[in-house]
Amino acid sequence: MAAFHDMEGLCQGLLSLLGTNYVSQQWQLLQLYRQMMERLLERQEGANQQLREILKAEKDVTQSLLNARERACQGGAELQQIEAKLQKASEEDTHLKASFLQLTRELEDLKEIEDTREGS
Repeated sequence: MAAFHDMEGLCQGLLSLLGTNYVSQQWQLLQLYRQMMERLLERQEGANQQLREILKAEKDVTQSLLNARERACQGGAELQQIEAKLQKASEEDTHLKASFLQLTRELEDLKEIEDTREGS
């Protein structure tokens, strides 16, 4: 807003110069112009600093996202390995249960045979 006010003052001064030719007015206009340029340069430096901070934040966020993505991929691979192990363990469990049932039947058959022999 102050820069707009300075520009307005500069324009009014330039218009008044068209009608007159006073050195003091020229000097005042040059001072106004200098002040306006200093403010613009200060604002530009502030904007540049903000842009540098934004770029650094974007870079940090990007790196964080890449790291998170890599961890997610590693976690996915580990999950697949665990699921494969679980599947294998489940198959082994099913096989062991079947073997256990078979052995239990054989044991029962042997007990019946033994009971039959003892009874005779």
